[in-house]
Amino acid sequence: MESARLVLDALGRVRDIVREALKDLSPEELLSPPKPHIAWLVWHLSRVQAANFSGLMERSQLWIADRWHARFAMPPNPKDYGSAHRYTGS
Repeated sequence: MESARLVLDALGRVRDIVREALKDLSPEELLSPPKPHIAWLVWHLSRVQAANFSGLMERSQLWIADRWHARFAMPPNPKDYGSAHRYTGS
């Protein structure tokens, strides 16, 4: 159980740090150059974490099960951790 608490603590710290870093940024700033932009980096970080934990828990990825891929107009590819930098918001 100690290792589970350690992982939850680490993920909580990442979440808190990311929220603090993003809190004053506008949507334009999140999407401005250089590439990859800040929004993509946060998406990628979240996507990789979710994929890794779904594998450890032997569950479907929320990216697919909760249809997050559809919100980004992307195919439900469980191995795609990087193409959202092409997402335009349309």
